[in-house]
Order: sequence, then C-alpha cells, then structure tokens
Amino acid sequence: MGTHVTRRVDRARRAQARSVFAKGIVLIAGLGLIACGLLAQRQSRLQAGSELTQAQLRIGQLDERLWLIRTEIAGRVSPASLRDDSSLQAGLTPMIPDQPEETTRTAAR
Repeated sequence: MGTHVTRRVDRARRAQARSVFAKGIVLIAGLGLIACGLLAQRQSRLQAGSELTQAQLRIGQLDERLWLIRTEIAGRVSPASLRDDSSLQAGLTPMIPDQPEETTRTAAR
C-alpha cells in the first residue's frame, strides 16, 4: 500500500509542476504581449512627433517663400501704378450695398 500512496503523491507533484510551468509560460507570454503593445505605442508617438516636426519645417519654408514673393510684389508696385489701377476700377460697385448706420448699430448689440 505504501507504493500506491507514493505513486499518487508523485502524480500530484508532477501535475502541480506542470501547472506551475504552464502558469509561467502564460505569464511570460502575457508580459511579452504587453511589451510589444508598449513598443508599438512608443513608435506611434515617435512617428507622430516626426511628422509634426516635418510639417512645421514645411510651414516655415512656405512662410519664407511667401515673404520673398511679397517683397518682390512690393518692389514692382509703385504708388503711381496703384493710382492708375484704381482709376480703371472706378466703375465697379460693391456686391453688397452699404447698410444704414441704424441697422449696423442694432446688429452690433
């Protein structure tokens, strides 16, 4: 009868060892998945930051180009040419007629 009891104890110990091993595998796999998720999130943040920086650089370049174009236009335009151009447009009328002062005052309130 003693061997029967020891066999049962050995089986219980082996089952317990397998259970602990399986729990260890599940724990390691879970930690691995969490680490992968964190790395993916970090990479996403880094990529978004890089894209933001590139957009800001493009905006800066376009602003610089805009100012260069504006200075070119300002250099080509003289007060005399503005007067000539405005005299050509003297026959134009506004699309929206001017409103009387009373309606503009009540609209501002």
